[in-house]
Amino acid sequence: MRKDIQLLVKNFLDNPDAIDNIQDVKSRTKLGQLKDAPSSQGRDFLIAHYLGIELSRTEAVKAFCCECSGYYTDKRCDCEVEGCVLYRWMPYGTKKKRSIRKDKKCSHSHTHIENITSGSVCDDCGEEI
Repeated sequence: MRKDIQLLVKNFLDNPDAIDNIQDVKSRTKLGQLKDAPSSQGRDFLIAHYLGIELSRTEAVKAFCCECSGYYTDKRCDCEVEGCVLYRWMPYGTKKKRSIRKDKKCSHSHTHIENITSGSVCDDCGEEI
């Protein structure tokens, strides 16, 4: 985890009056809930986000999953929401979610980027690739 986020989160959690300085009502409410949430990278990234720190894509995904999963108050595990567009990058769980991708071509040389494990049909010519 980035040092700037670690320091910010530590200072926030160690200071009981830190929420009083937040002007935005939504951020103040969320930060109040996050103070009591179990420790996780997602929680720390969410705190940083609500304190105004810009997150990387990976940090934002972990923050989103933490918030969507109720701050992991039950436990940190696979959410099993396979319909979620971010599910493949969900930080916890045992299921293999990330697919291996490569370029494929049908005999008519239409280029496709497809999941290796799934069969597919060319949208242009209907040929199986």
